[in-house]
Amino acid sequence: MLILPYLGFQCEKFRKKLNGLVSKFYGGIIVKVVFRNRNNIGSHFKCKDRIDKLSKSNVVYQYSCDICGDSYIGKTIRTLKERKSEHFKALTKDYLHYIIANHVFKANHNSSFDNFTIIDTASNNYSLTVKESLNILEKGPKINENNDFNLYLFYFFDCLKQFLSFDIFRRLFSMVSLLFFDTYSCNFTY
Repeated sequence: MLILPYLGFQCEKFRKKLNGLVSKFYGGIIVKVVFRNRNNIGSHFKCKDRIDKLSKSNVVYQYSCDICGDSYIGKTIRTLKERKSEHFKALTKDYLHYIIANHVFKANHNSSFDNFTIIDTASNNYSLTVKESLNILEKGPKINENNDFNLYLFYFFDCLKQFLSFDIFRRLFSMVSLLFFDTYSCNFTY
């Protein structure tokens, strides 16, 4: 199948000429030529309304403390508004196992909780976790430092091992583990 842009009545002449040449030189081969018009009504108008950033789901987000500038990177499959609300409720109820609430409480900051930004999106939870891990590796947010980072590396390396040979995977895993943890801390089965 050959897909080409539609350019008017010349397209039908081209199709006949191409089919004639292919059958002349290659015998029984039939080429199916399809013409598409990219100039449709959707290309002139935006048909969908924009979604407010707080209404988006399946996002990797970053919170920045407006007092000290430290940041936290997290993910949610729910809307960012719901996740932001959970962080705020955790602060009002002294649920210090929530990392942002713990930071605000221990540092005695009066945070406004308006400093949430979306830094990445994905279509499923696994991809979100990998993207969250990569963003944490790249940006090194201070509030995430006390979080169990081995879990993020596990998802990242679990994904990588599908695409790399065992020897390359083992060397890469050893280097990153030593870089971040000064030890070969996780045991993966390949």
